[in-house]
Amino acid sequence: MAQQLDLDLLTVELDSMVFDRNRHEGLPQTLQHVRRTAWAVRDRLSLDTWRVVLAFATGDTGTLKPLLSPEVFSNFAQSIQERERAGETMELNVVEIRAADIVEAYMAGRTAHVTVKFVSEQIVIVRNDKGDIIEGDPQHSTEATDFWTFARDTRSPNPNWTLVATGAPE
Repeated sequence: MAQQLDLDLLTVELDSMVFDRNRHEGLPQTLQHVRRTAWAVRDRLSLDTWRVVLAFATGDTGTLKPLLSPEVFSNFAQSIQERERAGETMELNVVEIRAADIVEAYMAGRTAHVTVKFVSEQIVIVRNDKGDIIEGDPQHSTEATDFWTFARDTRSPNPNWTLVATGAPE
């Protein structure tokens, strides 16, 4: 009988934790906190992403360096240098951000890793050294889907996330 009573109490307690919206430490409050935290992280990553995108388009390696891992920075800097050697410039206009969804998140020691799938509508124009358009169309946007993985030491006072990997759907 004591075992049945304990099981009944446990059932009542679990029901309260899961379904009682007024319970401070209940599951609904915990899930809402997790959602708010995920949204805040996504919004911060979106801001950092557009800082990276604009710095890449304008060739601003000084802005890029602290936002990228050494490997990603090397790849971005190489593309910027190739563009500069060819006398080309890039113009980027993000027309619409359709989605910025966290698709993966995990901890590796004290470092948080978050992968975000960005879907946007963009106009990307590349001009040659004479100012002629050699790539893109200023009148037509294209949809771009990118997966960017960010990392951040959770004990660091620095709020910035570092871009550690980029990819596109296969």
